[in-house]
Amino acid sequence: MYCTKCGKYIDYDALVCNECKQAEQEANAQVQQDFGFEQPVNDFSQPYLHEESFEDNNASTFNQQAGVETPVAPITTQPTNQQAGSVMTGFGKALTGAIFAFIATIFLSIASSVDADALIICCVFCIATCIPAIILGAQSMKCFFRENAKGNKKPIPALVLGIYALAIGASLLTLALFLLMLV
Repeated sequence: MYCTKCGKYIDYDALVCNECKQAEQEANAQVQQDFGFEQPVNDFSQPYLHEESFEDNNASTFNQQAGVETPVAPITTQPTNQQAGSVMTGFGKALTGAIFAFIATIFLSIASSVDADALIICCVFCIATCIPAIILGAQSMKCFFRENAKGNKKPIPALVLGIYALAIGASLLTLALFLLMLV
């Protein structure tokens, strides 16, 4: 183990060495002597745990100088994974649409090497995966145009994958329908 204050190697299972622990205790004693109140002493045998609950909306602190209790504002956080104006807005839809288009490509490639009954099944599965690809591609492109109109950052990845999903999905849908008409 190493001391968390000075980095000195220590043999036992402690967070700080004896010298740093003694220096901390001396500093606390000096503060108590100079200012007349006791500063909280760090217990280095246990890791620091914050005892206040952030969920308590009635939390307050005591101001020693003024002698009054002041309320503490509750902590609120905003989600950061999908904020408005993000470059990644609509990317999930675009990626899902691109995956559907890729799966439709696989179904159509299988359809080209099988007999007539399997061809019908593969074309139906291709159509079933092309439709969500087209819808999700169009929705991701809509996200791009909406963010662009608002003046936010342009989600270029959503636009690129959206165009891919829409174009591949529409072309494979047309090809699958054409193959079904030939059978």
